[in-house]
Amino acid sequence: MNQPTRISTAQLVSLMTVSSVTLIIACNASLLGGNDLTDNLLSCAIAFVGNFLLALPVFFLLRARPNSGLLLDAQRVGKWLLYCAAIFYILYFLWIDLQYLSMFQFFLSNVFRPVTPAWIFTVMIVLAAVYSAFKGLDAMGRAAAVILTTVLLGLSLIAVLLLSDVKPDNFTPLLYHGPTQMLSGTAFYLSGGSCIALYALLFPTASGNRNLGFCIWNLLTYAVAGAILALIVGVLGTYANLQLFPFYSAATMANLGTFQRMDSVFICIWIIGLFLKLAIDLHALSLCANAILPKKVRAFTIPLFGLFICAGTIFIVNNRTLLNLFLNPLLTAPFTIAAAALFPLLSLIGNLIKDRRRKRHG
Repeated sequence: MNQPTRISTAQLVSLMTVSSVTLIIACNASLLGGNDLTDNLLSCAIAFVGNFLLALPVFFLLRARPNSGLLLDAQRVGKWLLYCAAIFYILYFLWIDLQYLSMFQFFLSNVFRPVTPAWIFTVMIVLAAVYSAFKGLDAMGRAAAVILTTVLLGLSLIAVLLLSDVKPDNFTPLLYHGPTQMLSGTAFYLSGGSCIALYALLFPTASGNRNLGFCIWNLLTYAVAGAILALIVGVLGTYANLQLFPFYSAATMANLGTFQRMDSVFICIWIIGLFLKLAIDLHALSLCANAILPKKVRAFTIPLFGLFICAGTIFIVNNRTLLNLFLNPLLTAPFTIAAAALFPLLSLIGNLIKDRRRKRHG
C-alpha cells in the first residue's frame, strides 16, 4: 500500500466534525429513546467520555506506530487480519452511509416535500461525493475548512435567532423516569461515532498534533450536540416529541427581519455536510478495497461504491422495514464499537507480540 497524501490535523478535524454534525442535526425523540429529551444532555456527556475510551486502542497504536495507520498495521500482523479489517470496514462504512443518506431522503419525502423528486437530490449528492473522492484527500481537506465554517455559522445563526424563544419551563428534571432515555440516547450518539474509525484509517495522513486534534473534534462535536438538544427542548418543549425532525421544526420558527423561517439554512447545512461525509467515507472505502483488491479494479471502486450507496438508499427509503432497521441506533452501536476499538486493539496486540518475538530472536 502506498503512503497516502498528507493533510493537516486541522483539516482532518474539520472533516470529522462536519461528518458528526450531519447526524446530530437529524436527532429526534424516537432515535434518542423516548420523550424525556432533557435526559439526553447527559447522553452527550457520557458519549463524550465514551469516545475517549473507545479511541484508546487507536491512541496507543498511534503512539507505537505513528506513520502506519490501521490497515498497514493489520497487514504487518498477517494477511488474515488485513482482509478481516478491510472487509469489515467496507461493510461498516456502507451501512453508515446508507443510514445517513436514507435519513435525508426520508426527510425530503415526508417532511420537506420538494417539487423535485427526493431521489434526484440523492443522486446529485452522491455524484458530487464521488467526484470529490476522486479529487483526493487533499482537495477534501481544503474544502472541509470552508464547509465547517459555513456549517458552524449557519447553526450559530439559527441558535441566536431562537434564543428568545427558549422557555426554561420546557426543561424537565433529569432522570425523572429513570436512566433508560439517557442510555438510549448514548447509544444513538455513539452509533454515529464512525469518525473514530475514520481517525484510525486516516491518522497517518495528518501532520501535527493528532491527539489534540481528536480532543478538539470530540469537544466540538458534543458541544454542538448539547447546544442543538438544548434549543430543541427549550423552544419546542413536549411538542418536540411529535416531530420527525425537531431541529428542522425549530428552525422554521426562526426569523431574521424580512427573512421568514430559517429552514432553508438548515437544509443547506445538511446537504453540504452530507456531501462531505459521503466523500470522506468513499475515500475510506477505496483505501480498504485497494488494500485487498488487484490493481486492475482499483480505479472502479469509488464509482461502484457510490452506485451501491445511491441505489441502496432509494430502495431502503421505499421499504419501511429496512428503513427502521438502518435507523436503529441500538443495532448500529455495536458495529461502531467494533470499528472504533476492536480492530485497532487486535492490530496493537498483534504488533506488540510480533515486536517481542523479533527482540527475542534479534
